Amino acid sequence: MTYESYNTKVIISGKRLEAYHYEQPVIKPTHRHGGRRKSSDKPSLHEVEHQKTSLHRALLKIKRLLSCNFGESSSFITLTFNQDKMPHVHDINSCKKHFNHFVKSFRRRYSNLKYLCVMEFQDQTCMGGIHFHLVANVINITHQELQMLWQLGYVWVTEVEDDTCSIDRIACYMTKGLNDPRLGSHRKYLRSKNLISPQELKGTTAEQCLISLDMHEKDLITDYAFESKYHGEIRHQEYLIWIVNSKSDNFFKGFLAILNRRQLSPYNCVKW
Repeated sequence: MTYESYNTKVIISGKRLEAYHYEQPVIKPTHRHGGRRKSSDKPSLHEVEHQKTSLHRALLKIKRLLSCNFGESSSFITLTFNQDKMPHVHDINSCKKHFNHFVKSFRRRYSNLKYLCVMEFQDQTCMGGIHFHLVANVINITHQELQMLWQLGYVWVTEVEDDTCSIDRIACYMTKGLNDPRLGSHRKYLRSKNLISPQELKGTTAEQCLISLDMHEKDLITDYAFESKYHGEIRHQEYLIWIVNSKSDNFFKGFLAILNRRQLSPYNCVKW
């Protein structure tokens, strides 16, 4: 079996760069088998820890997808249900069906539509009804136009500012209800298929990327360390990349092409 082994990992999300430095190497199989545990299976002994890890990963994934795809020329939208028009405001499957119908109508107006959405239950004073928060790559859409597309309740829309603080605030707001037990085993977020995914580099490739970008302290957003049971101290650093996304994409395409010509792997592989 082939394994990947590395002490450094870099994740590029639009204008953000995250660097993880591991005291002890991470060793994982390059190909995994299996999938999500079925809801009928018995829970593991570490179910609580697994849920916390899953929640943390979902939060990071949402933040990174927002950074990769949205900012300038994007809008933050909230869709609610009026119980008089849609009585099953607690039924997740029914609400998702209506949301998918809304997306189809939305896409007919905006053919290149990209969106990232979370489903959230309102508090008990609002009878716990479901509503949706989403970010979409549309601007100048009026409240009236949006209300025509979503006629099952109230809508709110505001344009997203193109800065890291705005993205962080939206990510925090969208993920505040991810640990709600009423969501059960449903996916933590909904997304269009055309979203750009974060770029992940490991091992030698990640180290060469950091050297090539020559990150400075002035570009540093966060820098902290924490202990891991298996990898010792893990240091996490997050930087701003002062180039626009299109140039960033071209840079990494060229960077990976150079590595391929040198026959360097995206990570160090060891065989066991």
